[in-house]
Amino acid sequence: MVVSLGMIVRADFGRGLAHQTYSFWKNLKPDVTVVIDNREIDRNADPDNPQAAWPLQLDRYPGAIVSPWKGYTAPLTPEALDALKSTDIFYTAETHYDESLQSHPSILHVNPEFYRGAQATQYWYATSWDPLDNLPPGELVPTPIDDEDVVKKPPGPGRILHVAGHRAAGDRNGTNIVTALMKDQDFEWKLSHQDGLRLHPRSMQKTVLATRSEDRWSIYDDCAILAYPRRYGGQSLQVNEAMARGLAVVMSDTPPNPETWPIIPAPTRPGGYVRTPNGRLPLAQVLTRSFKDIFNELQDPATLYHHQVASLEWARDNSWSQWLPKIEALIAC
Repeated sequence: MVVSLGMIVRADFGRGLAHQTYSFWKNLKPDVTVVIDNREIDRNADPDNPQAAWPLQLDRYPGAIVSPWKGYTAPLTPEALDALKSTDIFYTAETHYDESLQSHPSILHVNPEFYRGAQATQYWYATSWDPLDNLPPGELVPTPIDDEDVVKKPPGPGRILHVAGHRAAGDRNGTNIVTALMKDQDFEWKLSHQDGLRLHPRSMQKTVLATRSEDRWSIYDDCAILAYPRRYGGQSLQVNEAMARGLAVVMSDTPPNPETWPIIPAPTRPGGYVRTPNGRLPLAQVLTRSFKDIFNELQDPATLYHHQVASLEWARDNSWSQWLPKIEALIAC
C-alpha cells in the first residue's frame, strides 16, 4: 500500500531534534516537508548573547514550507497546515506543534519523558521506559544510524569524550561529575558541548575543548571512550553516534540505558527527582570512585577492544539498512 507521507522537521543547527528529523527525512523521502522556524522563542545559542538564536539549515530541505512557531499554543501557518493535512499521514518528533493537527493521521515519535498527552495514530518511542506507565501503546523505534557513518573497525586507544548537555535540561549528562574527574591527570579528555558553554578548565592541562561544528562527527575523532554519567535514562543521539564511531560507552546504570545499548554500566545511587512533561522521574548520581575505576580498567587494550567491538555491532544492527523496511511497514499499517 502506497501512502503519501508528510513530515515536520527541525533545522536549527546543532540540536538533537534537527539531527533526528533530518535523518528520517533523508531516508523516508516524504512528499510534504514543513520546517519549524522557532528562532523567536529559542534564544539560548550563546550564553554571552541572550538574543542569539540557533541558525537554520534551510538548504537541507529544498522546496520545503517554512512555518514560524511561537510555542505550543500558537498555530502553524495555513499553508503548512493544509500541506500536512493533504497527506495520508505525517511524521513528527516530540510534538505536533499545532493542536489542530492531532485530528489528522499522524506518527508521533517521542522520548517517553517528553510525551505531553497528544493524540496520534501511531506512537513511536525512542526507548523503553520503566518508570513511566502512562504511555499509549506504541512501537519501539530508535533513530537509526546512516550506514556510511559506521566505521569499519574499532578506533583503539584515545581520549575520553564527554558531551555536556543543554542548559535547559540541567545537568542531565552528568557534566559536573566529569569535569571534577578532568582535574585528575591520569586520563586525557575531550569536552564537547551542545550549547554555548562557559567552561574554561584552566587546571585541566590534558583536556581538549571542542565546540559545535558543521561536521558533528568530528568530536569523536581521536577518542576511545564516551563518558556519559547521565542523571536519568532515555534516548541519546550522542550515544548512538559514539557507538557508530566504535567508542566504548561508560554510562549510568539507570533504566533503560543497559537495556538499550551495550554500555559499560556505571553504578549509581538515588539522586532526587526531576520534573518532565510526562511526570516526575527519579534521578541517579554516578558513584565517582566506581566511575574512575571503570576508566582504569579500560586502559587494558583487550578490555577496551572488546567494548568497542560491541559498540560497532550495535550500530550495525541499528543502521538504516536494518530499520528502513521495518519503519516503512509501520507507516503502511
